[in-house]
Amino acid sequence: MSETNKALFKDALYQVLDNKVFRLLAILIVFLVLPTFLIAAKSDELVILFGWKTFDYESVLATFDIPLPENAERYHATLIQNAQTLLVDQIGGTFGLVFAVAATAFFVPRMVEKGAADTIFSKPVSRGALLFSRYVAGLLFVAILTAVLVLGMHVGLLLNSGYSDPGFLWSIPVMVYKYAILHAFSLLIAVWTRSSVAAILTTLMFFAFNGCVHTGWQVKEGAQERLKLQLAAGEPEEGDDPSALFDGFLVALDVLHYTLPKTTDAAVISKSLRAALAERRVEFKDPTSGLRLLKLPDGFTSSPVSENDLPVIARFSEGDPGAAITLKRWSYKDRKRRDALKELDSQLVDMGIAEVTKDRDWILEGQAEVRRWTEPRGERSIERETLFFNGAGYLFSLEYELPAGLKEGDARRSELRFFRHNLEQEGVTDRDPDELFEGSARWGGELKYNLWFSIGSTLLFVALTLALAGWKLSRIDF
Repeated sequence: MSETNKALFKDALYQVLDNKVFRLLAILIVFLVLPTFLIAAKSDELVILFGWKTFDYESVLATFDIPLPENAERYHATLIQNAQTLLVDQIGGTFGLVFAVAATAFFVPRMVEKGAADTIFSKPVSRGALLFSRYVAGLLFVAILTAVLVLGMHVGLLLNSGYSDPGFLWSIPVMVYKYAILHAFSLLIAVWTRSSVAAILTTLMFFAFNGCVHTGWQVKEGAQERLKLQLAAGEPEEGDDPSALFDGFLVALDVLHYTLPKTTDAAVISKSLRAALAERRVEFKDPTSGLRLLKLPDGFTSSPVSENDLPVIARFSEGDPGAAITLKRWSYKDRKRRDALKELDSQLVDMGIAEVTKDRDWILEGQAEVRRWTEPRGERSIERETLFFNGAGYLFSLEYELPAGLKEGDARRSELRFFRHNLEQEGVTDRDPDELFEGSARWGGELKYNLWFSIGSTLLFVALTLALAGWKLSRIDF
């Protein structure tokens, strides 16, 4: 690194450390990190001040009338992950970035003020290098604060709670990435207007507008996917044909989505990076269809299944008289879902089951047809639930058995729902229209769901924005 570059970097660091808002936010972050050193989230209880007081999760949740899940260890991890998401992704990713934009917006206007500009630009350094040093100063501002927050929480949780999630550290570069977009736009406005107030207000409006565009695009994609699934299921399309004006609006939404930087993708990128580092132990995999189960409900064990048991491919249970889960598979060429439903409905009629609940859920490629009923089993009753769903050329059924009488909010019911969301199939994404983008976003594949394209197009926008700001600064006559 040349002496000039070293001097510019030191100047950028000084801009950050001398910032009063930076110091204020640093103190606030210390108070946010401190609880991770003072409150230990153990697998079965919260420990305050190294044992001064303890609270078990059941009593804490009872205060809010929330039942405790049976898997307390998983709840302990979920509690910590929710706290991390709240503090870093939600509070830091919104309010924190707003404060950062407001605190760094004056970097350029102060540089181009009368008097200051004469001194600064008389140095043997190009205007573009000086502008870039102010951009780096903003990135340092956010990088230092985010590193203190994330690393502090990580160390506190590791030492006090014994919890380690290395993927959480990806929050640091992702947060800087998100801020880099806003800071580039803020610098452009600051160069053109020479006003920190204009830079703040315009950047915040751009942040909000940009979020609305991408959220609206995701809603549009979800609606179109829902329509495709309805048509595939033989359901008629309802409503009037869209007008030419509405079609034009959708085209404009697509253009804006592909053109503007994708700030809303930061959360999905962070989640994807964390998942890549997380240890994912597959409990079960069907080699024929590629269907796999990532995690079993707590207390369940698998039973051996052979080729002679087909169409059964897996059985899981928690012992008599506990719950049981069975997975079945057919080739879609040999058995259609509508035929399987008709056969099941006919069997229920033959068994004298009059009350059958019909419902739908989302698994793998789309909607699953659900049947729920209660049937006698000796001296007791069993609640049964069967879901038929399609996946990459196969028809699957997921069958539950539960002791009758469990309430809707019972922890065991939650565990079973947790089971179905841990099913994956190679080459198949979660196509729930309400979460289409998050379920379909990948590092490769279709362009509109490609995270490399998201990052590449966003960085191109940042580069063009900085280039335009540099061009404008070079043409200002001080």
